[in-house]
Amino acid sequence: MRKSIELIKTMIPPEYPGNSFVKRVKVFVPYKELGINILERSETRLSLVYETVLKLLDLGQKDAVEMSENLGIDFNIFREILAELSFSNLLSSSDMKLVLTNKGKEALHQLKNISIKRAQMNRIFVNTITGSIELEEQYVSKINYGSMCLNFDTNYDIDFLRKQFNTLESIYFRSRKNEYDELSLESKKSTLYRLIDLEYQESRYKVLNCFVYLNDDDKSLSVIFDKDTDGVLANVLLQQINGGIVDVQYLFERNREFIDYYKGKDKVILDSTMLDNLKDFLQAVELKSKGALTDLEIESYYNKDRYLLDGEINEIFADIKYYNPKEIIISSPRMLTFLQNYDIKDLLFSSQKNTKIKLIYNSNEYRLGNQIEWIKSNIKNHENIVFIDSQDKLTKTTIVFSPSFVINSEFELYCDNKLRFISKEISCVSFDYKKVQQHVASLK
Repeated sequence: MRKSIELIKTMIPPEYPGNSFVKRVKVFVPYKELGINILERSETRLSLVYETVLKLLDLGQKDAVEMSENLGIDFNIFREILAELSFSNLLSSSDMKLVLTNKGKEALHQLKNISIKRAQMNRIFVNTITGSIELEEQYVSKINYGSMCLNFDTNYDIDFLRKQFNTLESIYFRSRKNEYDELSLESKKSTLYRLIDLEYQESRYKVLNCFVYLNDDDKSLSVIFDKDTDGVLANVLLQQINGGIVDVQYLFERNREFIDYYKGKDKVILDSTMLDNLKDFLQAVELKSKGALTDLEIESYYNKDRYLLDGEINEIFADIKYYNPKEIIISSPRMLTFLQNYDIKDLLFSSQKNTKIKLIYNSNEYRLGNQIEWIKSNIKNHENIVFIDSQDKLTKTTIVFSPSFVINSEFELYCDNKLRFISKEISCVSFDYKKVQQHVASLK
């Protein structure tokens, strides 16, 4: 099993009593990446040589040549030591006579040198929805076409950051934690002294899981984000959905032909064995997270014929290099959703010279023709990719990674209390070699 237990757990929809889970979607949440010019206060423990020189000065020895001889240090080397002490304003010199400065006296008393210098803090990320400053995580600079994105942009100034000084100070300390390791031999410690101004700010996005529900009674729409304890992101998303903001309307099904076909269709009848296998796998995931199962044991649950978690298909595609398929076959009435996903597109069509790819589609799928032409004209080695116009109308999705596994997907259509349609994909996977080969043969 290639996916970490932590990642699998993020796919599991939270319990929401009185509501039915529909689907998991990824939402791009806007951030600003900031670079800040700062003043940094540094404390450096005095070396034994510096401490000795300052002590001799404090005792009244002023002659540089005499001090060099007493210390047994070559005078040319000693001059460099004096230059460093003078640069740090710990002593002054004139005609080879040395004078201990007030700063030098303070450093001798504390046995450390204090300096303030200009520096930068980069890759500071601010959530433009909540205004919270976060530690560096994984952010992206562009939005996948057709993906949902919260719509809110703003620019920040230095006054905003100064009000967040304590948070930035904490981030500063974490970024320099090695300097504060008690077991470290480093003598230098730095602290954030002052924020000067902004060096840069650029738009970024964090991709978060959003779980979509419909109320069992009134069919009202609800959403739950991971990492949204106060529900701020959920409230903003619902406001923007109901306000008609374009970037979040991708939640709803817009293909009229698809709606007309599935509207009124009975719900998919679930296979009890595969459903039980999914439940067993999720229980195993919980046990593995507590250290109660071995990697081999969790693998046995993962590789059973089972239903997939919603959206798990995309995560499987991300492991394409691990499976190293000899042939990939995708037969789907929703082919455009595969070809518009940047991650899947990159994984399918980059460095797969030894993999044959067969894409079977409905020719009348809206806007698919333009996407196929774009692929043919822009992707190298596209001779390994075969596009086949299905003679029969496709209503289900089949994905084959031969010889590793096969995924079958069916669709359901839900309608909320505002008469907006949401499609749900129900997928199951089989790692059985015979079943994989049967699907390969049927799709020839």
